[in-house]
Amino acid sequence: MFVSITALIFYFGLLDFGLGVDQLIFVQTVWRHGDRTPVWDYPGDPNADYQWPVGPGELTPHGEEQHKVLGGIFRQLYATGQNSFLNPNYDEKEIYIRSTEMPRAIDSAKADMQGFFPDLTAGNAEEPAYRSRIPIQTEDIKTDFAGFLPDCPGHDRALVEYIDRIEAPVLAKYQDLLDLIHENTGLNISLHNWDPYMIYDLFHIQRDLYHMPVPDWFTTQVQYRTKQLAIWRVDAFLGYGNPHSVEVARFRGELLKEMLQRMDDKLACAQNPQTPGLNCTFLAPLKFYAYSAHDLTVASLLASLGSYLSIPGRFLHYTVCATMELWMRDGVPYVKILLRSTPWGNFHVFTPFTPGCPEAPFCPLSTLKDRSAPYLPKNITAACGVA
Repeated sequence: MFVSITALIFYFGLLDFGLGVDQLIFVQTVWRHGDRTPVWDYPGDPNADYQWPVGPGELTPHGEEQHKVLGGIFRQLYATGQNSFLNPNYDEKEIYIRSTEMPRAIDSAKADMQGFFPDLTAGNAEEPAYRSRIPIQTEDIKTDFAGFLPDCPGHDRALVEYIDRIEAPVLAKYQDLLDLIHENTGLNISLHNWDPYMIYDLFHIQRDLYHMPVPDWFTTQVQYRTKQLAIWRVDAFLGYGNPHSVEVARFRGELLKEMLQRMDDKLACAQNPQTPGLNCTFLAPLKFYAYSAHDLTVASLLASLGSYLSIPGRFLHYTVCATMELWMRDGVPYVKILLRSTPWGNFHVFTPFTPGCPEAPFCPLSTLKDRSAPYLPKNITAACGVA
Protein backbone atom coordinates (compact mmCIF):
# COMPACT_ATOMS: atom_id res chain seq x y z
CA MET A 1 0.00 0.00 0.00
CA PHE A 2 1.43 3.39 -1.04
CA VAL A 3 1.72 6.07 1.64
CA SER A 4 2.91 9.49 0.54
CA ILE A 5 5.89 10.99 2.35
CA THR A 6 4.16 14.40 2.46
CA ALA A 7 1.18 12.89 4.25
CA LEU A 8 3.43 11.12 6.75
CA ILE A 9 5.38 14.29 7.49
CA PHE A 10 2.11 16.12 8.09
CA TYR A 11 0.67 13.39 10.28
CA PHE A 12 3.67 12.75 12.45
CA GLY A 13 4.30 16.48 12.73
CA LEU A 14 0.84 16.84 14.26
CA LEU A 15 1.85 14.28 16.85
CA ASP A 16 4.93 16.33 17.71
CA PHE A 17 7.22 14.06 15.72
CA GLY A 18 9.08 17.10 14.43
CA LEU A 19 11.56 17.15 11.59
CA GLY A 20 15.07 16.41 12.76
CA VAL A 21 13.77 14.19 15.57
CA ASP A 22 14.24 10.43 15.41
CA GLN A 23 11.11 8.80 16.78
CA LEU A 24 10.49 5.12 17.43
CA ILE A 25 6.92 4.27 16.52
CA PHE A 26 6.64 0.48 16.22
CA VAL A 27 8.51 -2.64 17.34
CA GLN A 28 8.18 -6.16 15.98
CA THR A 29 10.22 -8.98 17.43
CA VAL A 30 10.61 -12.74 17.17
CA TRP A 31 12.33 -14.92 19.74
CA ARG A 32 13.19 -18.54 20.28
CA HIS A 33 11.75 -20.29 23.32
CA GLY A 34 13.94 -20.81 26.37
CA ASP A 35 15.79 -23.89 27.60
CA ARG A 36 13.83 -27.08 26.96
CA THR A 37 14.15 -30.78 27.54
CA PRO A 38 15.25 -33.09 24.69
CA VAL A 39 12.59 -34.06 22.20
CA TRP A 40 13.94 -37.54 21.50
CA ASP A 41 16.57 -40.11 22.41
CA TYR A 42 18.37 -42.85 20.49
CA PRO A 43 18.63 -46.63 21.01
CA GLY A 44 21.01 -47.23 23.89
CA ASP A 45 21.03 -43.64 25.14
CA PRO A 46 22.47 -43.94 28.68
CA ASN A 47 20.46 -40.88 29.76
CA ALA A 48 17.13 -42.11 28.41
CA ASP A 49 15.76 -42.65 31.94
CA TYR A 50 16.87 -39.28 33.30
CA GLN A 51 14.04 -37.69 35.28
CA TRP A 52 13.46 -34.28 33.74
CA PRO A 53 11.27 -31.79 35.66
CA VAL A 54 8.93 -31.50 32.65
CA GLY A 55 8.00 -33.63 29.66
CA PRO A 56 9.92 -34.03 26.38
CA GLY A 57 10.39 -30.78 24.49
CA GLU A 58 8.85 -28.62 27.21
CA LEU A 59 10.17 -25.40 28.73
CA THR A 60 12.27 -26.01 31.84
CA PRO A 61 12.30 -23.78 34.92
CA HIS A 62 15.67 -22.50 33.69
CA GLY A 63 14.09 -21.66 30.34
CA GLU A 64 11.36 -19.73 32.13
CA GLU A 65 13.98 -17.68 33.96
CA GLN A 66 15.80 -17.00 30.69
CA HIS A 67 12.66 -15.44 29.25
CA LYS A 68 11.97 -13.40 32.35
CA VAL A 69 15.41 -11.88 31.76
CA LEU A 70 14.58 -11.14 28.12
CA GLY A 71 11.30 -9.56 29.19
CA GLY A 72 13.22 -7.37 31.62
CA ILE A 73 15.50 -6.23 28.80
CA PHE A 74 12.45 -5.33 26.70
CA ARG A 75 11.06 -3.39 29.64
CA GLN A 76 14.23 -1.37 30.01
CA LEU A 77 14.51 -0.75 26.26
CA TYR A 78 10.92 0.20 25.55
CA ALA A 79 9.05 1.02 28.76
CA THR A 80 11.40 2.59 31.29
CA GLY A 81 14.65 3.47 29.50
CA GLN A 82 15.85 6.37 27.39
CA ASN A 83 13.82 5.37 24.32
CA SER A 84 10.74 4.37 26.25
CA PHE A 85 7.54 4.69 24.29
CA LEU A 86 5.42 1.99 25.93
CA ASN A 87 3.34 2.48 29.00
CA PRO A 88 5.35 0.93 31.88
CA ASN A 89 2.03 -0.45 33.08
CA TYR A 90 0.62 -3.09 30.75
CA ASP A 91 -1.75 -1.63 28.16
CA GLU A 92 -3.55 -4.23 26.08
CA LYS A 93 -3.88 -1.79 23.17
CA GLU A 94 -0.11 -1.40 22.87
CA ILE A 95 1.00 -5.03 23.16
CA TYR A 96 0.21 -8.07 21.01
CA ILE A 97 1.90 -11.38 21.79
CA ARG A 98 1.58 -14.24 19.32
CA SER A 99 2.91 -17.75 19.79
CA THR A 100 3.08 -20.98 17.88
CA GLU A 101 0.91 -23.72 19.34
CA MET A 102 3.90 -25.49 20.88
CA PRO A 103 3.67 -25.40 24.71
CA ARG A 104 7.32 -24.37 25.11
CA ALA A 105 6.70 -21.29 22.95
CA ILE A 106 3.51 -20.38 24.79
CA ASP A 107 5.17 -20.79 28.19
CA SER A 108 8.14 -18.72 27.02
CA ALA A 109 5.79 -15.91 26.02
CA LYS A 110 4.13 -16.00 29.44
CA ALA A 111 7.48 -15.85 31.21
CA ASP A 112 8.65 -13.06 28.94
CA MET A 113 5.66 -10.96 29.87
CA GLN A 114 6.29 -11.57 33.54
CA GLY A 115 9.72 -10.01 33.09
CA PHE A 116 8.29 -7.23 30.92
CA PHE A 117 5.56 -6.24 33.39
CA PRO A 118 6.63 -7.60 36.79
CA ASP A 119 4.37 -5.31 38.81
CA LEU A 120 1.06 -6.80 37.73
CA THR A 121 -1.01 -7.66 40.76
CA ALA A 122 -4.02 -9.53 39.36
CA GLY A 123 -4.20 -13.29 39.61
CA ASN A 124 -3.94 -15.84 42.38
CA ALA A 125 -1.74 -18.69 43.55
CA GLU A 126 -3.11 -21.06 40.92
CA GLU A 127 -2.93 -18.56 38.05
CA PRO A 128 -0.14 -16.00 38.40
CA ALA A 129 -0.79 -12.39 37.45
CA TYR A 130 1.09 -12.41 34.16
CA ARG A 131 -0.81 -15.47 32.99
CA SER A 132 -4.24 -14.13 33.78
CA ARG A 133 -3.84 -10.58 32.49
CA ILE A 134 -1.71 -10.75 29.33
CA PRO A 135 -3.28 -12.81 26.55
CA ILE A 136 -1.06 -15.00 24.39
CA GLN A 137 -2.60 -15.46 20.95
CA THR A 138 -1.84 -18.71 19.12
CA GLU A 139 -1.96 -19.64 15.45
CA ASP A 140 -3.10 -22.99 14.06
CA ILE A 141 0.14 -24.93 13.63
CA LYS A 142 -1.16 -26.35 10.33
CA THR A 143 -1.34 -22.90 8.73
CA ASP A 144 1.24 -20.89 10.68
CA PHE A 145 3.68 -20.37 7.80
CA ALA A 146 5.26 -17.37 9.53
CA GLY A 147 5.84 -18.95 12.92
CA PHE A 148 6.36 -22.67 12.45
CA LEU A 149 6.81 -25.40 9.82
CA PRO A 150 3.41 -26.41 8.43
CA ASP A 151 3.04 -29.05 5.75
CA CYS A 152 4.45 -27.57 2.54
CA PRO A 153 4.88 -30.07 -0.30
CA GLY A 154 6.26 -27.37 -2.58
CA HIS A 155 9.10 -26.66 -0.19
CA ASP A 156 9.67 -30.37 0.39
CA ARG A 157 10.15 -30.98 -3.34
CA ALA A 158 12.39 -27.95 -3.82
CA LEU A 159 14.49 -28.94 -0.81
CA VAL A 160 14.97 -32.53 -2.00
CA GLU A 161 16.18 -31.28 -5.38
CA TYR A 162 18.40 -28.69 -3.73
CA ILE A 163 20.07 -31.12 -1.31
CA ASP A 164 20.59 -33.61 -4.15
CA ARG A 165 22.55 -30.88 -5.95
CA ILE A 166 24.73 -29.74 -3.06
CA GLU A 167 25.24 -32.76 -0.78
CA ALA A 168 28.08 -34.58 -2.60
CA PRO A 169 31.01 -32.61 -1.10
CA VAL A 170 29.34 -32.72 2.33
CA LEU A 171 28.93 -36.48 2.20
CA ALA A 172 32.56 -36.85 1.13
CA LYS A 173 33.67 -34.77 4.12
CA TYR A 174 31.40 -36.31 6.74
CA GLN A 175 30.78 -39.90 5.62
CA ASP A 176 33.10 -41.24 8.33
CA LEU A 177 31.10 -39.31 10.93
CA LEU A 178 27.82 -40.68 9.62
CA ASP A 179 29.25 -44.20 9.74
CA LEU A 180 30.41 -43.65 13.33
CA ILE A 181 26.98 -42.46 14.42
CA HIS A 182 25.31 -45.38 12.69
CA GLU A 183 27.70 -47.86 14.28
CA ASN A 184 26.98 -46.57 17.78
CA THR A 185 23.28 -45.72 17.59
CA GLY A 186 21.88 -47.84 14.79
CA LEU A 187 20.55 -44.70 13.11
CA ASN A 188 20.84 -44.41 9.34
CA ILE A 189 21.55 -40.73 8.87
CA SER A 190 20.33 -38.92 5.78
CA LEU A 191 21.05 -35.30 4.96
CA HIS A 192 17.48 -35.10 3.69
CA ASN A 193 16.05 -35.30 7.20
CA TRP A 194 16.75 -33.60 10.51
CA ASP A 195 18.77 -36.44 12.08
CA PRO A 196 22.12 -34.55 12.13
CA TYR A 197 20.45 -31.60 13.84
CA MET A 198 18.56 -33.73 16.36
CA ILE A 199 21.65 -35.75 17.30
CA TYR A 200 23.66 -32.61 17.95
CA ASP A 201 20.76 -31.03 19.86
CA LEU A 202 20.47 -34.05 22.18
CA PHE A 203 24.16 -34.24 23.02
CA HIS A 204 24.44 -30.47 23.36
CA ILE A 205 21.70 -30.53 25.99
CA GLN A 206 23.15 -33.54 27.79
CA ARG A 207 26.84 -32.61 27.80
CA ASP A 208 27.01 -28.82 27.53
CA LEU A 209 23.90 -27.64 29.33
CA TYR A 210 23.23 -30.35 31.94
CA HIS A 211 26.68 -31.91 32.31
CA MET A 212 25.46 -35.46 31.89
CA PRO A 213 27.79 -38.30 30.92
CA VAL A 214 27.84 -39.12 27.22
CA PRO A 215 29.29 -42.21 25.48
CA ASP A 216 33.05 -42.30 24.99
CA TRP A 217 32.70 -42.43 21.20
CA PHE A 218 31.04 -38.99 21.19
CA THR A 219 34.21 -37.03 21.80
CA THR A 220 34.37 -33.24 21.73
CA GLN A 221 35.78 -33.47 18.19
CA VAL A 222 32.86 -35.66 17.11
CA GLN A 223 30.49 -33.21 18.74
CA TYR A 224 32.08 -30.28 16.91
CA ARG A 225 31.80 -32.01 13.55
CA THR A 226 28.20 -33.02 14.27
CA LYS A 227 27.45 -29.39 15.03
CA GLN A 228 28.92 -28.30 11.69
CA LEU A 229 26.80 -30.90 9.92
CA ALA A 230 23.72 -29.73 11.81
CA ILE A 231 24.42 -26.14 10.78
CA TRP A 232 24.79 -27.26 7.18
CA ARG A 233 21.37 -28.93 7.36
CA VAL A 234 19.77 -25.73 8.64
CA ASP A 235 21.58 -23.80 5.90
CA ALA A 236 20.11 -26.12 3.27
CA PHE A 237 16.61 -25.85 4.73
CA LEU A 238 16.83 -22.07 4.37
CA GLY A 239 18.35 -22.14 0.90
CA TYR A 240 21.75 -21.06 2.20
CA GLY A 241 23.84 -23.99 1.03
CA ASN A 242 26.50 -23.68 -1.65
CA PRO A 243 25.27 -22.34 -4.01
CA HIS A 244 22.55 -20.19 -2.48
CA SER A 245 18.96 -20.85 -3.64
CA VAL A 246 16.49 -17.96 -3.57
CA GLU A 247 13.79 -20.39 -4.68
CA VAL A 248 14.20 -22.45 -1.51
CA ALA A 249 14.71 -19.40 0.70
CA ARG A 250 11.46 -17.84 -0.52
CA PHE A 251 9.42 -20.57 1.19
CA ARG A 252 10.62 -19.20 4.54
CA GLY A 253 9.87 -15.56 3.74
CA GLU A 254 6.34 -15.37 5.09
CA LEU A 255 7.46 -13.94 8.44
CA LEU A 256 9.33 -11.02 6.89
CA LYS A 257 6.44 -10.48 4.48
CA GLU A 258 4.03 -10.18 7.41
CA MET A 259 6.30 -7.81 9.30
CA LEU A 260 6.86 -5.50 6.34
CA GLN A 261 3.14 -5.48 5.52
CA ARG A 262 2.34 -4.61 9.12
CA MET A 263 4.72 -1.65 8.93
CA ASP A 264 2.97 -0.43 5.78
CA ASP A 265 -0.41 -0.89 7.42
CA LYS A 266 0.74 0.95 10.54
CA LEU A 267 1.84 3.90 8.42
CA ALA A 268 -1.37 3.82 6.38
CA CYS A 269 -3.47 3.97 9.54
CA ALA A 270 -1.37 6.92 10.69
CA GLN A 271 -2.20 8.73 7.47
CA ASN A 272 -5.88 7.76 7.47
CA PRO A 273 -7.50 6.01 10.47
CA GLN A 274 -10.38 5.05 8.18
CA THR A 275 -8.21 3.27 5.59
CA PRO A 276 -10.44 0.69 3.85
CA GLY A 277 -9.48 -2.91 4.52
CA LEU A 278 -7.38 -2.17 7.61
CA ASN A 279 -8.31 -2.55 11.27
CA CYS A 280 -6.86 0.78 12.33
CA THR A 281 -8.67 0.59 15.65
CA PHE A 282 -6.22 -2.23 16.41
CA LEU A 283 -3.16 -0.97 14.51
CA ALA A 284 -3.13 2.71 15.43
CA PRO A 285 -2.40 2.28 19.17
CA LEU A 286 -0.34 -0.92 18.67
CA LYS A 287 3.34 -0.44 19.50
CA PHE A 288 4.83 -3.88 20.26
CA TYR A 289 4.09 -7.06 18.28
CA ALA A 290 5.94 -10.24 19.25
CA TYR A 291 6.25 -13.77 17.87
CA SER A 292 7.16 -16.44 20.41
CA ALA A 293 8.56 -19.24 18.30
CA HIS A 294 11.61 -21.37 17.48
CA ASP A 295 15.18 -21.24 16.27
CA LEU A 296 14.17 -21.90 12.67
CA THR A 297 11.66 -19.05 12.89
CA VAL A 298 14.35 -16.56 13.84
CA ALA A 299 16.71 -18.08 11.29
CA SER A 300 14.03 -17.74 8.60
CA LEU A 301 13.65 -14.02 9.26
CA LEU A 302 17.41 -13.45 9.12
CA ALA A 303 17.66 -15.60 5.99
CA SER A 304 15.01 -13.48 4.28
CA LEU A 305 16.96 -10.38 5.31
CA GLY A 306 20.17 -11.87 3.93
CA SER A 307 21.97 -11.62 7.27
CA TYR A 308 21.63 -15.25 8.36
CA LEU A 309 25.28 -16.14 7.67
CA SER A 310 26.36 -13.30 9.98
CA ILE A 311 24.81 -14.87 13.10
CA PRO A 312 27.61 -15.09 15.70
CA GLY A 313 28.84 -18.67 15.80
CA ARG A 314 26.19 -19.69 13.24
CA PHE A 315 24.16 -21.24 16.05
CA LEU A 316 20.86 -19.96 17.40
CA HIS A 317 20.82 -20.31 21.18
CA TYR A 318 17.77 -20.40 23.40
CA THR A 319 16.03 -16.99 23.58
CA VAL A 320 17.85 -15.73 20.45
CA CYS A 321 15.81 -12.70 19.44
CA ALA A 322 15.63 -10.56 16.30
CA THR A 323 13.85 -7.21 16.47
CA MET A 324 12.77 -4.78 13.76
CA GLU A 325 12.10 -1.24 14.93
CA LEU A 326 10.19 1.21 12.73
CA TRP A 327 11.38 4.80 13.11
CA MET A 328 10.47 8.14 11.61
CA ARG A 329 13.50 10.24 10.70
CA ASP A 330 12.82 13.64 9.16
CA GLY A 331 9.40 12.36 8.20
CA VAL A 332 10.75 9.29 6.38
CA PRO A 333 10.24 5.71 7.68
CA TYR A 334 13.38 3.75 8.52
CA VAL A 335 14.00 0.34 10.08
CA LYS A 336 16.60 -0.59 12.66
CA ILE A 337 17.34 -4.30 13.04
CA LEU A 338 18.61 -5.64 16.37
CA LEU A 339 19.84 -9.09 17.39
CA ARG A 340 20.32 -10.68 20.78
CA SER A 341 22.20 -13.87 19.99
CA THR A 342 22.70 -15.46 23.43
CA PRO A 343 20.64 -15.87 26.63
CA TRP A 344 23.20 -13.84 28.56
CA GLY A 345 23.85 -11.00 26.11
CA ASN A 346 22.31 -7.70 25.11
CA PHE A 347 20.87 -6.52 21.82
CA HIS A 348 23.24 -5.10 19.24
CA VAL A 349 22.56 -3.37 15.93
CA PHE A 350 22.37 -5.89 13.10
CA THR A 351 21.14 -3.64 10.29
CA PRO A 352 24.49 -3.33 8.47
CA PHE A 353 24.55 -7.08 7.88
CA THR A 354 21.47 -6.79 5.64
CA PRO A 355 22.67 -6.69 2.02
CA GLY A 356 21.37 -3.63 0.22
CA CYS A 357 20.99 -1.57 3.38
CA PRO A 358 23.45 1.20 4.28
CA GLU A 359 26.36 0.50 6.60
CA ALA A 360 24.42 2.28 9.33
CA PRO A 361 21.97 1.52 12.15
CA PHE A 362 19.01 2.63 10.02
CA CYS A 363 17.80 1.29 6.67
CA PRO A 364 15.11 3.18 4.71
CA LEU A 365 11.93 1.13 4.75
CA SER A 366 11.64 1.47 0.98
CA THR A 367 15.18 0.12 0.54
CA LEU A 368 14.50 -2.79 2.89
CA LYS A 369 11.34 -3.69 0.97
CA ASP A 370 13.08 -3.52 -2.40
CA ARG A 371 16.03 -5.70 -1.38
CA SER A 372 13.73 -8.22 0.34
CA ALA A 373 11.23 -8.60 -2.50
CA PRO A 374 12.88 -11.70 -4.08
CA TYR A 375 12.63 -13.53 -0.74
CA LEU A 376 8.92 -12.92 -0.14
CA PRO A 377 6.39 -15.51 -1.35
CA LYS A 378 3.53 -14.02 -3.34
CA ASN A 379 1.11 -16.66 -2.07
CA ILE A 380 2.60 -19.15 0.38
CA THR A 381 -0.29 -21.60 0.33
CA ALA A 382 -0.25 -21.71 -3.47
CA ALA A 383 3.53 -22.13 -3.48
CA CYS A 384 3.25 -24.96 -0.98
CA GLY A 385 0.36 -26.55 -2.87
CA VAL A 386 -2.00 -26.67 0.11
CA ALA A 387 -5.54 -25.40 0.56
